[in-house]
Amino acid sequence: MALLCLFAGACSQQDIVDRFAPASEVKFARATLEDLRLGHLESTRDHLAAKLRTPDSDAELAKMAGYFPEGAPRSVKTVGAHKAWVNGESHVSLAFEYEFDSDWALADMVVSTTGGQDTIEGLHVYRMKQSLEQTNAFTLRGKHPLQYLFLGLACVIPLLCLYALVLCARTPMRGRKWPWILFILFGFVAVGLNWTTGAFSMQPISVLLFGAACVAQPFGPWTISVAFPLGAVWFLLKRRSYVAAIPPPLP
Repeated sequence: MALLCLFAGACSQQDIVDRFAPASEVKFARATLEDLRLGHLESTRDHLAAKLRTPDSDAELAKMAGYFPEGAPRSVKTVGAHKAWVNGESHVSLAFEYEFDSDWALADMVVSTTGGQDTIEGLHVYRMKQSLEQTNAFTLRGKHPLQYLFLGLACVIPLLCLYALVLCARTPMRGRKWPWILFILFGFVAVGLNWTTGAFSMQPISVLLFGAACVAQPFGPWTISVAFPLGAVWFLLKRRSYVAAIPPPLP
């Protein structure tokens, strides 16, 4: 099941991002970032929120402008978009990927809109050696042994749950089977693995269907999650006692 999720992303990542990215904020952000890239610091500073305008603003903007490689970009695309409302104000987090002749650049901007006026609440620029799509591509090369083990668990646990589910359905038992079936279907206490970085995370209060999942945001890293198949393991351990408790058929 986890492997099926890995290849479910046939839909264009760019289409997904563009669908949720607000056109007005994207236009503002791209124009402002272009001013920054070209060294028009005053124009960029004029759009900064009051809290970001400090005596060091120009130096920080100049430093960020230097993270853009030289020359005109081959392409600029939106790779992240998230919108939230806080106290009646619109806050849009946007990420743009720049492709140049040699390197890449990633720019993050948070745009707030009040009364039709766009303001920069946050701004960062990073230099990269390759695109986000290449960085976060799912590949088996160069991974830590623990990552391979984790991927194996993500494949084995759903099979174990499926085996226990079929066995439960075919096992003659007293009473209702549906509580057992529901118990077997889910894994509990999920552990997640960022496939790109190898970082682990835990969600103690969580359940996963068939004990595994694999998801990724557009242009983001794959996260593989597994959960302990408590219902499947418990049923397999207790099955003999349930079968033994049923009296043999009369001759």
